[in-house]
Amino acid sequence: MLAAAVAVIVVHQTSAPPAGQDPAAPLPDGPVLTVGTDPVDSREFLLQMGTNRAEVFQYFYDHYGVRDTAGFWTTPHGETTPLAMLKQRTTQQLVRLTVQLQLARARNLVEDITYGALVAGMPEENQRRTAAVAQHRPVYGLTSFTEETYFNHVTTNLAVELKQSTEQGMKPPPTAVLHQLYEQLREQNFSCPPPGRQQHGESSAKSQYCADGQQYLPFVAVEPQVVQRWKDDQFESLIAANIRAAHVEINHMVFDKIEAQ
Repeated sequence: MLAAAVAVIVVHQTSAPPAGQDPAAPLPDGPVLTVGTDPVDSREFLLQMGTNRAEVFQYFYDHYGVRDTAGFWTTPHGETTPLAMLKQRTTQQLVRLTVQLQLARARNLVEDITYGALVAGMPEENQRRTAAVAQHRPVYGLTSFTEETYFNHVTTNLAVELKQSTEQGMKPPPTAVLHQLYEQLREQNFSCPPPGRQQHGESSAKSQYCADGQQYLPFVAVEPQVVQRWKDDQFESLIAANIRAAHVEINHMVFDKIEAQ
């Protein structure tokens, strides 16, 4: 699969943060950023920041040997601070997520992609799951959601539905394209183990072809995997193109007040 697209974010400062404002004060009203006309509010931004904290901390520990002490998030190392990197990564991820939600909305998979609308169904879903547990009926996944886990549940399901919908509309690629992709993938993905090194439980197709002394599984044996890889790449290309075309505007009245909680 292609690497996840990274948004090139053009920052348009809508207003300078007021001087002397208490950094611990509640965030001003308004979105943290907008993607096109769709807002990303502070609840969504802070939620995503929370999931990125450990990764950013690990980066600065690995590269600079610093620990999570007082001043960690605002102390410069290299050309950035941990807080700036945390906010930048969060922004990129939320631009991608919003673009996916916009595409899902265009496919009529969802009507309202605001954060509040996406988490509005959590109480009802939690009641349904609680009742199912009480009645000894199967519950798939968590028996109860927090706002964070419910938001992730809803957006993950929408991403899966969007990908499936996109793949259904794809025309099959020429065989030559699939053969070319197979050649690119076979070394890493379709190699046969050395003679006598087959693992117990390997697929019959792999055992059959590898038993004949083949270095690689032939195209005919892995064509479905190659086709799926092609579909994955096409989907990622679609997302990347929409990210590049997205107009992203940062609301610095809110963005600049966000700290690593």
